[in-house]
Amino acid sequence: MENNFKVRVSPIDINSKRRIANAAIKKDVETYLAARPKGSTTIYSVMDAFGCNNYATEVGTTTRKDSTGAVIYKGKYMALWEKRDGKWMCIRDIGNDDEKKK
Repeated sequence: MENNFKVRVSPIDINSKRRIANAAIKKDVETYLAARPKGSTTIYSVMDAFGCNNYATEVGTTTRKDSTGAVIYKGKYMALWEKRDGKWMCIRDIGNDDEKKK
């Protein structure tokens, strides 16, 4: 999926401002990836998928674990996919953190 995630998408994250320009989106993604804890893994679990013709929507959860396997982050996401030239490309996505325990 990572190879099909085009920089043209316009992510809207509840925890940050909207990025519009390609350079701003690319920088944000690079910063996010560089800041992940070394040895951590991210698991995307698809909970639902639906669509028609050249569009599909994916809804799921995100779980990040540290190098010991302990969960360090949980959230959810929604992604809109479009089929272009026979390949599925993510053209929009949104995600946010799960509520923190009080």
